[in-house]
Amino acid sequence: MKIRCFALVAIIAVNISSFAAEWETVGGNSMRNGQTMLLGANYPETLWTGSQSAWFGGQIYVEFDKLVTMRFQGISVAPIVCHELFTGEELWSVDFEGPNSRSVPRGFRDSQVYATNFQETGHDTLYALSPEDGSIIWTSEKTVDLGIVWTVVFDSSGNPIIPGSSAHITKISRLDGHIIWDIARSQPNTGAEGLCVIGNTLYGWTGYLNTPKKISAWDINDGRLKYSSATLSGDGDQETTASIGINGTIYALRDGGNLHSLRDNGSGFDELWNIPLAGTGPTVQFGIGPDSSVYVPDGTTLVRLDHRNGAVIDRSPDLIITPPLSPRISIDAAGTLYVINGTADEGMLYAPSPNLEIIWSTPLPYNYYSGPAIGMTGCLAVAGNGNTLIVYNNIIDVDEHREIPRAFQLSQNYPNPFNSSTTIAYSLDSECHVTLEIFNSLGQKVRTIVDSKQAAGSHTVVWDGTDEHGEMASSGAYYYRIQADDSVGSRKLILEK
Repeated sequence: MKIRCFALVAIIAVNISSFAAEWETVGGNSMRNGQTMLLGANYPETLWTGSQSAWFGGQIYVEFDKLVTMRFQGISVAPIVCHELFTGEELWSVDFEGPNSRSVPRGFRDSQVYATNFQETGHDTLYALSPEDGSIIWTSEKTVDLGIVWTVVFDSSGNPIIPGSSAHITKISRLDGHIIWDIARSQPNTGAEGLCVIGNTLYGWTGYLNTPKKISAWDINDGRLKYSSATLSGDGDQETTASIGINGTIYALRDGGNLHSLRDNGSGFDELWNIPLAGTGPTVQFGIGPDSSVYVPDGTTLVRLDHRNGAVIDRSPDLIITPPLSPRISIDAAGTLYVINGTADEGMLYAPSPNLEIIWSTPLPYNYYSGPAIGMTGCLAVAGNGNTLIVYNNIIDVDEHREIPRAFQLSQNYPNPFNSSTTIAYSLDSECHVTLEIFNSLGQKVRTIVDSKQAAGSHTVVWDGTDEHGEMASSGAYYYRIQADDSVGSRKLILEK
């Protein structure tokens, strides 16, 4: 018998790396691997479930305490819906009008939800919506032609970059929706493959259907094509996106071809290695572990590759009976994988360990297009099961005869809301270095309250609502985050003046 204890958490924004611009993507973070800086859910406890799509699970995006996705109910009935992350309360829904209209979220960053009215006309409008009520903040002057799996990427200022109509890529101002730059590219087939960002460089596939395919690099500031790789052989189309590793390596899996590891040398690409795989399905996602291990499908299994040479380190059990495997993969900071195999008859959500042993699994059929979304403190959201949206919380799993390994307990501040000062209480089970910080709703640090070694036991600290400069913070939602050695937790508080 096992005891399970879970920690209530709230979402905060964290700078994932020094070189990667943060942006939301299918099933993960800016490096397209689902990794978070904080520990995730090794053994989940269901927070809530809710009715969602009648056919398939739409992509999920999470920021702070809100979750947005598409509720697909038919060809012309598919609103965007926003839920409170921890309770499942539906906050709002938006259903754009038009023939064969589907309202599709494309990204969620800096308190703006990006969405399109997808009608398959080649001239679908891009909108920025308020996460508070779904109202339109702006409508872009640029039209786009996108499927249901595409996502936007972002530059370091939060401006969205999106593949547009007539095989274009367009960078749009997050402030008012005007076009910053617009360039043409040779677009591979359906465009299900996505784009990736490292610092000031945008990467993606180029090459029309049945023409040579290459990885190209564009300057993110002006859209200028910098250079392209050598031709990477494979099928006539290309639906598998490129991915970026923690160390900046670019992984490019050619449809019907090899997996290539590329390094940008500043004037072109060096190929580090390439290996054949036993067949993969369309729109495959990679996983990159905290140790830079590369996780990719190989036949009916996942394999863990050495990022230095492509050698197979570990292999999972079969995750599907009938190949090919088309997984959606996210990975938390502890290295636990969350894998959806994306089929109707055999659909499952798996949680393999870093060495690909299955920790737990649960049926999740009818998920073709949505990857697992991990919140920055470990909440896990998945869509599928025909009509189900599921959100799991952090949980620790230990033998009942052992002491529960809890580095700290973080209490809700009191009073909350507050207008002059509030008290934050926490307890430590051993002496450790403690950092307690306050963040605003954009994820910007407002104040460091504690940054010192503290003894085991109960502690309290008071925040008077001021920032690092002693000035009073404005009214609104804030998040306090505690880190006790390697353990992290956070909660939401409200300042009212």
